Amino acid sequence: MSLKNYYIILAVPPTASTEEIKKAFRKLAFQYHPDKNPGNLAAEEKFKEIQEAYEVLSDPVKRRSYDYSLRNRESGSGSNFRKSGWRDEEQRKVSPEFIYKVVFEFRKKAERTHHDKIPEMRILQQLLKLLDDQFVNLLVEARERSVNHAIVKEILLLCRYLSAKETAQVCKRLQKLTVNDAELAQTIHTFQYKKKRKELRQALIIGGSILIMVIFSGYSYFSYKAQKRREAQRSAIYQILFYVPEPATVVTDSAMLARKARHDDSLYVGLPWRSVRYETGTTPPCDKISPAFDNTITNKLEINVGNQIDAVIKLMKQGTDTCIRMVYIRSGEKFIMTNIPEGQYHLDMVYGREWKEQEFNGNCRGEFFVNAHVEKGKEVMDFTRVASGRKKTTAAFIFPTYRVTLDPPNESATSVKP
Repeated sequence: MSLKNYYIILAVPPTASTEEIKKAFRKLAFQYHPDKNPGNLAAEEKFKEIQEAYEVLSDPVKRRSYDYSLRNRESGSGSNFRKSGWRDEEQRKVSPEFIYKVVFEFRKKAERTHHDKIPEMRILQQLLKLLDDQFVNLLVEARERSVNHAIVKEILLLCRYLSAKETAQVCKRLQKLTVNDAELAQTIHTFQYKKKRKELRQALIIGGSILIMVIFSGYSYFSYKAQKRREAQRSAIYQILFYVPEPATVVTDSAMLARKARHDDSLYVGLPWRSVRYETGTTPPCDKISPAFDNTITNKLEINVGNQIDAVIKLMKQGTDTCIRMVYIRSGEKFIMTNIPEGQYHLDMVYGREWKEQEFNGNCRGEFFVNAHVEKGKEVMDFTRVASGRKKTTAAFIFPTYRVTLDPPNESATSVKP
């Protein structure tokens, strides 16, 4: 019968101190004690081996004698292996303890190696080489249960550096050592299951992280696009084109189309005219109006006047023809009406050159005396706010904005600039 390796049974190195051996014995004795494993014959046998190993290794005299015997056996069995190389089938004579020693030293080397250099050690190739059919058959025939357990333990520790697929190749060969040893088979099966589960969990975590990043990136992209679209809608200019008919003749005297439409000429006959040219943005006093504002609204109406005319513009409420704003605009300048109450409006426009006014009993009337034209805008401007899709706050609405360009009829048609 071959000499048992008590160091392997207690799972300690040959250089272990007496205290380390005592500590390992207590741990294993507690684990395999018959009271802890009632009816388990394998545990009872293991407990006896542990006691036997501790009895020898705890005694200095017995340990020296045992170490001498162990060294002689390993020296005799391993000399042919070292001389002939790994694949010399005729001269190789390797014991289970020698295989354990090789695996143990290889595992220690792997632990001392930097993690980045572990693939260079080719762990899988070395393990498959150690577990070829000849060595596995040797371990099975020797029936050294404790040695087999120790070898499997060291190999499974090395499998930490392998993938689940590579571990499966190693475990397939280790299964050959589990003949009549259910405990060893369960140990190998449990390790392989945990390895697969851990690798699957890591893959799920990585895949979930990538999916979350993709979803977040997509959400950010579409939110950005939606924000840009809302800003474009908020700043969009609703263009209105006013049709200005070409005049049949150019008015060169003081007769005004506006005089026929708005005033009783008989009241002002013979009264003197005085020339006035207001600053842009001034409301002429002749038409007494009550301007209306809504300071909660940020809409606007921009009016540009060409270089050849002055203009008086009225903003009229659609349907009631109520004037809520009136403004004088000089040639080549623009004026912006803001805070217009919600509703639909159109423009009444008088434009030309040389604005003059007459006074009668505290009232007055004004007209352009050169190239005068009166026009009612045919386009309707809707200043009703538009919902933007946000919560119901002031920022949740888009307020329409309009821009009108007015040119004299003898130059070009009315144009609208974006």
